Amino acid sequence: MNLGTALGLTFTTPSDIRQLPKDLVTAVLLNHVFADVSADKFTSELSSGSFNTLGTDTITLGPYNNGVLTVKGSGNSSPANMIIPDVQTTNGIVHVIDQVLLPN
Repeated sequence: MNLGTALGLTFTTPSDIRQLPKDLVTAVLLNHVFADVSADKFTSELSSGSFNTLGTDTITLGPYNNGVLTVKGSGNSSPANMIIPDVQTTNGIVHVIDQVLLPN
């Protein structure tokens, strides 16, 4: 799911996303980053529960079982699924999910 679809918008070209207010795009992006979790945690080291984000909302992690982890934003009706875990970067670890986490 792309950002435009997640926000209920229709874009005919990728550049149309520039129509979105910068504050909204910033809020969505910041709600994908944990504020109170060490940046060097692998998926198997994450605990289930609610976590603050760098945005204004929380993210809820389901338990990590058999390679499956669910992630729910406070503005989403259903959780996202982690599809690519543990991508190491120079300043942290990225866990790729299959949908946009929406702010409340």
